[in-house]
Amino acid sequence: MYVKMKRNAALAAGVIGVLGSVSSAAVSDTVTFDGDFGGFNVSGGFHEFVDDGIGNTHLRSVAETFGMEWWTDRNDSFLGDYTAHDQITLSIDLRVDTLQFFGQDTTRSVVVELRNSRYRESIFQYASVWFVLDREFSTANNSEWETFSVTFDPNAVALPEGWGGYGGSDDADGPVLPDGVGFNDILSNVDQLVFSTLVPVERYPFTNFDIHADNISISTIPAPGAAALLGLGGLVGARRQR
Repeated sequence: MYVKMKRNAALAAGVIGVLGSVSSAAVSDTVTFDGDFGGFNVSGGFHEFVDDGIGNTHLRSVAETFGMEWWTDRNDSFLGDYTAHDQITLSIDLRVDTLQFFGQDTTRSVVVELRNSRYRESIFQYASVWFVLDREFSTANNSEWETFSVTFDPNAVALPEGWGGYGGSDDADGPVLPDGVGFNDILSNVDQLVFSTLVPVERYPFTNFDIHADNISISTIPAPGAAALLGLGGLVGARRQR
């Protein structure tokens, strides 16, 4: 199921706070780029912290590159054993000023990827599972802030609907997980979380990016029966204007 709904930043922060208070075992963290990177790294280029004039600070990044990445391998709130939880939500707020190829507006994807370096195989430095949050990310479609999020059951063995795998030899339909490795195996030891404009193994030309990012969030809900609320796919994706 994929839904789009309006929201505001204050409401979202409140929801995350409520989810985080469900259980002492729950995890809730939001990187707000309020003057620091919160343990995240960003693709090379020019970066600045911008005050929006109403007391909120976010990160602006300007770069010429194949794709933008916001990633962490050191913020522990976003790393470790995801399978210790029944349900997890990951999200990022993004806004586009410029997304162009040779001076012409273009589109890119927004992707979240969870990597596990324990499953190095052949030429692959890690194995991962990934989900495309949007395939029409552009200046025209995203000139206003929008929240991109996905909610999933980290204990699913098979890839939930909409998810892809990476780290095994490619088959005719694209990248796959290594043989014998399940969705939950990857999520048992997440050592890198990545939001990006890059779908694994797809090729991209050099592109001009001027993108704003804010509120990279994780929240977990260790509530009995949570997976049943998500349906057979164990998945809810969302795009929301803030």
